[in-house]
Amino acid sequence: MGMFTLTVLDTSGIQAYIFGTNNLRQNVGASYLVDSVTGLWVKECLDELGLRHNLSVRGGGLVLLEDRRIERGELDAELIYSGGGNAVILFQNPDPQVASCPPATGFAQALTRKALLESPGLQVIVAHQDFDWDHNPLGGDQGVLQSAMQTLAKHKASPQVSCQTYALAITAACIYTGKAATGLDEDRRPVSVEVIAKTRAAARANRRLSENFKSKFDYPLDFDHLGGTQDESSYIAVIHTDGNGMGKRVRQISAAHAHPGAGNRDYIQAQRAFSDSIARAATTALRNTVRRLEDSVEYDSENRPHIGGVVYLKENSLPFRPLVFGGDDVTFVCDGRLGLSLTAYYLQQLSAQRLSDGDYVHCRAGVAIVKTHYPFSRAYTLAEDLCASARNYIQQAGGALTAMDWHFAKNGMVLSLKQIRRREYHLQTGRLNMTPVWITAPEAHWRSWDTFTRTVTAFQASQEWSGRRNKVKALREALRAGPESVRHFLKLYEVKDERLPALAADGASWQTTAERDGWLPAGAWDQDNYLPDEEPAGQICAYFDPIEALDFFVPLKGA
Repeated sequence: MGMFTLTVLDTSGIQAYIFGTNNLRQNVGASYLVDSVTGLWVKECLDELGLRHNLSVRGGGLVLLEDRRIERGELDAELIYSGGGNAVILFQNPDPQVASCPPATGFAQALTRKALLESPGLQVIVAHQDFDWDHNPLGGDQGVLQSAMQTLAKHKASPQVSCQTYALAITAACIYTGKAATGLDEDRRPVSVEVIAKTRAAARANRRLSENFKSKFDYPLDFDHLGGTQDESSYIAVIHTDGNGMGKRVRQISAAHAHPGAGNRDYIQAQRAFSDSIARAATTALRNTVRRLEDSVEYDSENRPHIGGVVYLKENSLPFRPLVFGGDDVTFVCDGRLGLSLTAYYLQQLSAQRLSDGDYVHCRAGVAIVKTHYPFSRAYTLAEDLCASARNYIQQAGGALTAMDWHFAKNGMVLSLKQIRRREYHLQTGRLNMTPVWITAPEAHWRSWDTFTRTVTAFQASQEWSGRRNKVKALREALRAGPESVRHFLKLYEVKDERLPALAADGASWQTTAERDGWLPAGAWDQDNYLPDEEPAGQICAYFDPIEALDFFVPLKGA
């Protein structure tokens, strides 16, 4: 049937590119530019070269035309899939004696040139692999795609040569990047060409977001517009979510279609269907989350919109902003007090959907709740670490489940998650935090989201505890001191029945023990010990996490 070239695109250093500044407008614009490199710009460059392709644009995004196939000579280039900062494209490989510049090479030149001009600072890496359609399979461990990915990995690991001029004899430094300034921002401050490009792209990003996730409210472009309460410190939540075992599922699809010829088309369709089903599932979950957030908005006597009576909307903007979306890897920010409930709702919506391979989406999330002007790059790294902690729990539990972990960074301390946990939560008695929690667990499971929310609600709403901050603070210190101190506290404060709020599993022996002294006996959680080499010996506190979350938990209406 002829020779083809498989081209793989990837973007390098996207975390620093997107999250390296505390300017939300730049974060939004940077995310849009990263998505454009492997999305809209692919079509634009193919059009520029006059190549027949399978791409169309709808709703600000790419749509694949399924009725055209490259092996039938109907296309010069066919996008297999794109997402997550990478794209895979097939090109016809004509006789080099006829074509002075093969289509794949011409496309790579056009795309990288466009990236240099329109997204300065973002690195684009390209790998090509020539193959014979009838004799070389695209899929499989030894397939063409795997070979191209290995070449791409070598390119990414190689030092990148930079020809950027950082400064001339006399210049001003960008206030955000430290690079040579090429212009001024709206406040007449010097900024680099990279910052200018990101800021310009923010408006396009906002239009795309509004088209895909329609709302009667606006989406914020400033961290100070993510919500808040008058005369109180403002916190934001940085949430990073990811799918569990997605790489394994992709490899299974590849292994099932490790055949050349017609098998290559089967592989393309299977891989494309899986990628599309992920995008649909994530988009649906995010739309449902936006809708739930909208439904939670109420109005006070002065007609001011709010959520839960404490999170007031600013500039008619939702206290929520997706930054990276379109696949299983999603990042969004919101008001700090909505971080836990929004994340749990999103995970519930996502994990309820099946993908093209017939299995559900299993996912995890990390929630970093920090002060508004906390270094954003550090907050994102913390969210990633928390997401990895949830992944470790899932792997250790050995099941197909969905989980989340979180941390409240109430001070400016910059430490790794492991250092924070060992310093603040590991005691001689055991460990104070019960996280990560299982989002889709049965209600009776002690480490579940339902158990956590029930306990938080009891402290927030019950007559015994509501509004009694000094009493709750005293309990928190008693929990730090251990079970005996908790029992003494219950007597001293004459707590009803000398028991803490009920946990979920009625009748379980460990529940009775926990309600009497605040701590779960070791036998209740041995099976859930997700990091045995890092856990302190002893018990786990069942109440410290709910108490710590009291000021940072606003439930969604009806969720």
